[in-house]
Amino acid sequence: EAGDSLTVFAENVEPEKYYRLILRGRILSEDKRMLSYYYGGNYVSDELYFIKKKENKNICLAINEVLSYPSENYNKEFIELFNCSDEDVDLRGYSIKVDENRPQKLLFKNYSFYLSKGGYSLILSNMKELSNEPLVYVSGKFGKNGLSNTSLTSIQLLDEKGKILSEFRPFGKAKRGISYERINPYDLNYEKNWGYSVSPIGSTPN
Repeated sequence: EAGDSLTVFAENVEPEKYYRLILRGRILSEDKRMLSYYYGGNYVSDELYFIKKKENKNICLAINEVLSYPSENYNKEFIELFNCSDEDVDLRGYSIKVDENRPQKLLFKNYSFYLSKGGYSLILSNMKELSNEPLVYVSGKFGKNGLSNTSLTSIQLLDEKGKILSEFRPFGKAKRGISYERINPYDLNYEKNWGYSVSPIGSTPN
């Protein structure tokens, strides 16, 4: 798994459209186990990249609820987002980072997802097990092995530039079938603004 990143500045492109990335020339790649080497030729991306329209800089998105220890009645881990902004937010390009694992891009059944002002959305994993409804998800498990109910240290929500928008840190032992939940979804700075879900069965999505 390469740890390299590439920033591309696009000019004279129209927003709200998908583009394929083409790189021409020699690309320098560095590897800790090898000497630096050049890759020559053209690189054409397999996936399409969406150019988003310019958004309000005052985006407010919060990790609002986390279930890391599912019950038998609801056996899926989830992360819930809350949009505390004054407008709808396009989540394309955003990602979730679990502990020190690499960020995982948010994916969507319909290739885009606008989270409405004051709206909530669950982020799930293991797409092959999910329904056909419009969903936000990550490829594979959260992190490498899912959300640990014993050793989870942090979950971060990152924007398309890698800026941390919201962070969750467990405040106590995970309880089976009971989620960690933000008490006031608009209060993002108060560390004690968290508690256990009042629902003992399946947390929010009963």
